[in-house]
Order: sequence, then C-alpha cells, then structure tokens
Amino acid sequence: MKIQDLIEPLNVIQNAIARVIGAVEAMSTQATDKTDDNPLTVVLKPNKKKVKSIKRNFTNQEIELMPKLKELHYRYRADGIHEFRYRRNGIFKSFASVNYKTAKAKALVFIRQISEQEKAFGSKAYVRFEPFANNYIENVKKVNVAENTYSKTLNRYHKHVLPYFRDKLITDVKAPMIQSFLNGLIEKGLRRTAEECFFLLKTIFQYAEDNEFINKNPVRAVKIPRHHRTTGTALTIEEEKEFIKRLDNTIYKTRILVLLYTGCRPCELPTAELKKDGFIT
Repeated sequence: MKIQDLIEPLNVIQNAIARVIGAVEAMSTQATDKTDDNPLTVVLKPNKKKVKSIKRNFTNQEIELMPKLKELHYRYRADGIHEFRYRRNGIFKSFASVNYKTAKAKALVFIRQISEQEKAFGSKAYVRFEPFANNYIENVKKVNVAENTYSKTLNRYHKHVLPYFRDKLITDVKAPMIQSFLNGLIEKGLRRTAEECFFLLKTIFQYAEDNEFINKNPVRAVKIPRHHRTTGTALTIEEEKEFIKRLDNTIYKTRILVLLYTGCRPCELPTAELKKDGFIT
C-alpha cells in the first residue's frame, strides 16, 4: 500500500477526532442552565435524539469588560461545528469552527471591534450608507444646487454609487473600497462618471466626518486621474455679430444672449430670473 492511499482516511479520522475533542472541551467548561432569558443559554444538538441545555464559557470578567458578549448566541450543530452568531441592528455575523476555542476567538475579535465602535460613535456605529447618503442628497445637496444639477446627481447616485455601497456601514467604508469602485468605472471607460462619483462621495463622507459619524473622510486617500474635457473655440467679434444677427426673429435670441453675456451655464438657464433692479439671478 502506498502512503498516498492513507492520506484521505487519515484526514477523515483527524477531522472526526477534532470534533469529538471540541465537543468534550466545550462541555467540560459548561454548567447546566435552564433559564430561557439568558442569551448565552443555548441548545446543544450533538445529534437529533439528545438535546441538552448548556451555558457558554464566558467569565464574569469578560462580560464586564465587554457587555456585548451577552448578544452572542452559541450552538453546537449536528454536523459537529461550534458556531457563535450575532444579530443586531441589521448586522448578522457567524463564526464557526470544528474547534470551540477557535470559534470563540473569532467571535471575541468581532465583539471587541463592535464595542470599540460603540464607544467612539454610540449608536452611530450602526448607520448604513444608504439611509445616510439618501438624507444627505435630499436635505443638503438638493437645497444647494439647481434642479437640473440635482436631477443629474440623483441619477448618478442611484445608477452607480448606491448599488456598490448600499448595505455597507458608514464606519466600514474605507479608502481601498472606494478606490476599487472608482477604478472599475475607469476601466469601463467612464472617466467623467468616475470623477463625478468621486466628488459626490467626497461630500457625503465629509458630511459624515463633520457630524462625527466617522473620524476621517476616507475619500481623501483616494486618487483618480482627472477627466480632461474638450472645450470649444471662442467666437471672433465678426462671428459674434453674425451669430446675433441670425438670432433675430427666433425664439432662442433671449436665451442665447443671456448665456453669451452673463456666463450662465446651460443647466442654470431654466432658473434664471430678471429682477426689478436689472440684475439676473
């Protein structure tokens, strides 16, 4: 018999032993507890026939340092896997392993991170990108730009930005994630769109920083090549006179003259108003 023929059976035996050791290790540190209101009290299901109630191995000192440990729920699954689960404020995390200590260690790392976020931001640690960005665009952006500009911003936001960041926590969106998003647009040939999304995200996260939802605007660390727009050629005096002459008796004359002599942008024209003092706003 070759040594290769023994590898697979040995792996099966090793995994089986690991599950048994993990189960014994977990049960050896637990005491029976029948209270149903304790979130650390769970049902142990080593098989479908036997059901036992056990209390997980979190010391009073651990819980005192990190009260959120009480929000972890443990179960020993029928397939021999130890699993800790966390479900709060729209966050669902699972930490599993054939080894009890490994599963517990993974869960502890997450709980420590959540605890630190709560300490820094309180309930703000759970704010997701979609409701926060929606609020910014509706209540901040909209009232400070022309209607046409707002419409274009809203379309860009729903088409490109929101699908990528929708379910992310504000505190979880970092520079590499934003860089990857913008690089994807550039690779598709959407350089101008990438630049516009860059500035939109920059203002959204600056608003988050100003209101202490995050410590630092992640967009500051993002770099993208600027989109170089093609520009036209200015009219000569003779061309300008001929152009205005040809506008006579057309419905466009007033509009073109406003654009030509005020520097008004085409998107601003629909909101232009002539005041009594002779100024156009």
